[in-house]
Amino acid sequence: MKLIAKRKKAAELVAYMKQNDPIWKPGSDQHHMKRRKRKGHLPDDFTLDNYNSLIRKLCTSDEHEAYVYHMQGFEQDYYVFGDGVYWIAIIGENGVMETAFPPDSYSDYLALEDGYQLLGTIKEVLRYV
Repeated sequence: MKLIAKRKKAAELVAYMKQNDPIWKPGSDQHHMKRRKRKGHLPDDFTLDNYNSLIRKLCTSDEHEAYVYHMQGFEQDYYVFGDGVYWIAIIGENGVMETAFPPDSYSDYLALEDGYQLLGTIKEVLRYV
């Protein structure tokens, strides 16, 4: 898929997230949220609505970043949305939420040599809708 097509797909995911909560695999929303609480990434009183709201903000704030991630053997691309400093959300091109978490090092996690490609800010990718 060419870069313009990847930006268009990212823009579609952003547009969806502006209107809807993430689509999770059945049961994985609670699993991921509990894991984030165990690791101290989220407060104990955080609800699923709070977590989904955080994810929606990661995926829709104009100044946040959008990346595409693909490795040999993947069945689909994964789109990564991040605040540029701390948190990222990963969504498959099929629209299903994979996870959202703060990597140990934001910039190291999203390294080009690891298969991540910066598409631009959310504002920039929305030009492709």
